[in-house]
Amino acid sequence: MSESTELRFRTAVGGFHKGDVTEYITKTAARHKDELSALEQENKRLQNQLEETTKQLEILQLLLAGSPAQPEQPPVSKTEAESTDDTITSLELAAYRRAEHAERLANNRARQLYQQLDQIGQESQVSLSAARDATEQVLSNLNDFLMQLHGPYQALVDQLTTASSRLAAITDMNPDPAEGMEDIHE
Repeated sequence: MSESTELRFRTAVGGFHKGDVTEYITKTAARHKDELSALEQENKRLQNQLEETTKQLEILQLLLAGSPAQPEQPPVSKTEAESTDDTITSLELAAYRRAEHAERLANNRARQLYQQLDQIGQESQVSLSAARDATEQVLSNLNDFLMQLHGPYQALVDQLTTASSRLAAITDMNPDPAEGMEDIHE
């Protein structure tokens, strides 16, 4: 996956979608952990190879010294022994260099990942701060608007109450048209 595809986050109010950022950080950390683990395994393999080569070198040195444990072996000439020592030394050196190179690569990759994570964290913090400020501004504007509506609302309630009282007073003043009719029928 290319870096440009990984950095595409959905936007949310005042910043990036939190789930996208969290998922990216989780994936990046997991990939880094896997790469680091692979490099550590390669380092261990190379160290084991170095130890094995060192053991073989010790055995060859014992054989060259003419140890009494192996008297049947023909004597090795001095030039053959030196070329064997040079070969083993060069193999050890190459294995050591590969291990150092792998460790350097792992350290560089880890440093790059930590820098990227730090940058993402800083950018997220700036975005979240801007979102918070924008939200506070919106809430302040809403509060101001509600305060402006409160006066007219209270005046409307007062007018409705007055109108209701007046209508009730008018209703109380009107006689019931059937009131006078009862006396006539008797």
